[in-house]
Amino acid sequence: MDPFSQLIFTISVTSFLTFQWLFHKVSPWMSTRISPGFLSLSDKQKVEWNSRTVSTFHALLVGIFCLHILLFDDAVNEDPVWGDPTLVKTNVAITTGYLISDLLLIFYYWKAIGDKFFVVHHLAALYAYYYVLGQGMLPYFANFRLLAEFSTPCVNQRWFFEVLGYPKSSRPNMANGVAMAVVFFMVRIAVMPVYYSRMYAVYGTEAFYLVPWGGRVAWICSSICLDIMNIMWMHKIARGCYRVLRSARNIPNWLQGTLLRNGPGIFSVGETSYNHWFDGMSIINSFSFKDGEVTHRSRFLRSDTFKANMSENRIVVSEMGTMAYPDPSKNFIFKAITFLNHTVPDFTDNGASNIIKYGDDYYATSETNYIRKIDPVTLETQDKVDYMKYLPVNLASSHPHYDKEGNAYNIGTSIADKAKTKYMLFKVPAVAEKVSDKSKFVPALKNVEVACTVPCRSLLTPSYYHSFGMTDNYFIFMEQPLKLDILKMATAYMRGVNWATCLKFCPEENTLIHLIDRKTGKLVETKYHTETMIVYHHVNAFEDDGHVVFDVIAYKDNSLYEMFYLSKLKENPEFHDDAYCKPSYRRFAIPVSDKGIAVGEDLVKLKYTTASAVKEKEGKLMCQSEVLCQGFELPRINYDINGKKHRFVYGNCVEESALSKQIAKFDTETKTMVYWTEDNCWPSEPVFIPRPNGESEDDVDTSYFVTSLMAYDESALGI
Repeated sequence: MDPFSQLIFTISVTSFLTFQWLFHKVSPWMSTRISPGFLSLSDKQKVEWNSRTVSTFHALLVGIFCLHILLFDDAVNEDPVWGDPTLVKTNVAITTGYLISDLLLIFYYWKAIGDKFFVVHHLAALYAYYYVLGQGMLPYFANFRLLAEFSTPCVNQRWFFEVLGYPKSSRPNMANGVAMAVVFFMVRIAVMPVYYSRMYAVYGTEAFYLVPWGGRVAWICSSICLDIMNIMWMHKIARGCYRVLRSARNIPNWLQGTLLRNGPGIFSVGETSYNHWFDGMSIINSFSFKDGEVTHRSRFLRSDTFKANMSENRIVVSEMGTMAYPDPSKNFIFKAITFLNHTVPDFTDNGASNIIKYGDDYYATSETNYIRKIDPVTLETQDKVDYMKYLPVNLASSHPHYDKEGNAYNIGTSIADKAKTKYMLFKVPAVAEKVSDKSKFVPALKNVEVACTVPCRSLLTPSYYHSFGMTDNYFIFMEQPLKLDILKMATAYMRGVNWATCLKFCPEENTLIHLIDRKTGKLVETKYHTETMIVYHHVNAFEDDGHVVFDVIAYKDNSLYEMFYLSKLKENPEFHDDAYCKPSYRRFAIPVSDKGIAVGEDLVKLKYTTASAVKEKEGKLMCQSEVLCQGFELPRINYDINGKKHRFVYGNCVEESALSKQIAKFDTETKTMVYWTEDNCWPSEPVFIPRPNGESEDDVDTSYFVTSLMAYDESALGI
């Protein structure tokens, strides 16, 4: 080996050892002192952090050296194939040591930083560099490729911002995103014509034919391979930059506050798993808006259910679709006690359905008698509150209503209380009771007021409901033929079935519509009913010329719940199910009074709806709804007009399956719908924030939780 080759080999080995030292020693030491957030990272994130730190150092070192050669090395620039390669070899030797070091780290920490594209990239580069270092050929082209390293620091910085929790709309992130897109384009894409024109100029010359076949293949094939990947990466970077700029444009500075979202987040504990999507243990997400930026935070709800399950490392608290059984190793007495507890069940406090506000307090809720107070800022789990300590309800809706004073209204089911089963509408005042001892928590429910009660048509099979309607003067409650069989619930544990199997759909029964006067707390004298249907979500309700008009999302059967069993979701992740019952958006119009109306006459006199209410011989009104559209769910309106006549409704498009991939805006007057969708995005139900001093009903900003949070001005959506 000649002295120069020994020097190049020494540089490569030294480079390899240096980058290993930087990765294992220097980067962790410096990162803990420069960035406090480094210590809070997971082990996998720390590995990638150190890898990217070393990558940035290498990129700057080699990139500057490369630029120097392009500007000042006349020998290489004059003869791109066989010019004096001394400086180029030195630079390539440094890069070779880095690439080998990085490859070893990638393979060793594959779970943390493994990436097949990087492996291909590194191997292709090493193959080409073999000819540069071994035979001194193609120095200009080898050095030119290293110009691309100038884009690496920006790419790495994007990851640093992301892992440290910087909002994508923050100024540092935006500046880096724009810089990354520009630099990447300049040094990897825009230079392609220069590179390939120089290659074309050399092609066919005497110098070209002096390059052996292996060298030509390494040169041409590696160039094409690397540039294909560069184009793919440029596409991803450009899309990311566009999204950041778009999100920044669409988050106005006046939007201040926190959006709380709740839902299932843990589906397995130890070797046990939940059966149903809705059974998963709650995870709460918050999105805080301030000065055009969004900060995300999430925490698992530390409910008694969560603590018990984690303590035993198995599911020990039953949920609606999952019955928990004791560990087989437990003794007979323990199993007997468990059996008795399930005969008269104490329900879960795993509030994974919604966030509700009573007084000044926020609660994670499902539909049992337990709710859990949370801190809306830190998301810490606080007090457990039992509805039954303040009013006799065993179950309660997770979708209350609020009036302009902040009072909350909700509905619950009182089962067999004093030998009667009834539905109870109640009011929780906005102003909480003042307590002298501020350290003592007094829930707003202490001041709860019963607004009215509605008798259940069956003592032991109360109707299931998920929401209700409210206008300025009335409550609307639909007692539907989806019933909870209490006797079956009491024996479910013994029979080895879950509580969801105790929900009984009775297609032969009609749906009763109860209209309650809010001022008197009594049912109106007129009796209403409609066809068999299952309603989970009320859209809105309002009063118009002696009628109460209310919109709902209705299903013909209860097959929707069955679709969310996890076994079915795993088999069919796209939710394409032949049994899928597409929901319909329906409008009812019911007259408040039927006095002086003959049998067979339609009492609805409103011109803008085809809904009807025909008086029958028994004196009841048979109400037929108007179907406004199909395949629409999770409806939201501008809540400032809740209880008033609305025109626009926003929600998820579920035309083909229960898995929504589109946000939709529906116009109830024109019966038209417009959509927003994006590849690989699955939006949650929308939430709307009215624009300050907005002049129209749909002058709102639209927010919804997708792969990441997105907030859009409606003009940007075209709606």
